[in-house]
Amino acid sequence: MEELKELFLKLGYTEEDYVIIVNSYPLVNMKPETLINHIKGNYDFLITLGYSREEIIKMTKSLPNIYGHSIDNIKQKIEEMEKLGYSRDDVIKMTKTSPSIYGYSIDNIKQKIEDMQKLGYSRDDVIKMTKSLPSIYGHSIDNIKQKIEEMEKIGYSRDDVIKMTKSLPAIYGYKIES
Repeated sequence: MEELKELFLKLGYTEEDYVIIVNSYPLVNMKPETLINHIKGNYDFLITLGYSREEIIKMTKSLPNIYGHSIDNIKQKIEEMEKLGYSRDDVIKMTKTSPSIYGYSIDNIKQKIEDMQKLGYSRDDVIKMTKSLPSIYGHSIDNIKQKIEEMEKIGYSRDDVIKMTKSLPAIYGYKIES
């Protein structure tokens, strides 16, 4: 375990970060030598993708199981996102602020796009919105529907809400009182 701790400290994590990350699921179930290999490999791979050291630390503190993914899984997620209409740079930028995207299944992402289309957005609208606010993929469709209904109750039409949220998708993260 000492080698693992030294690796984390060398990469720029604090001792507290180390404890939290290695004790998170599913990393806690990995053998130390397997975890060391994953951390070294994934860290180096993320660097080659264009993430900075600070961004990797921030992402993995937020989503430690990035170190539980194989490099092939990360590559596959990026490729699948590209097939949906994102560029590689889009995916990198989106995961910097919302690393949980690496944990979502591609089927769930596709379903969210379809559900948003049923609400009145075009596929291109959803892609554009999620580029600027990737955390939309973490909102339930019921939450989004409720936000639309709440805005309609205060006087906006459905078309108004769709138009506003296309240009400012962060509205979905606000409380209705705001």
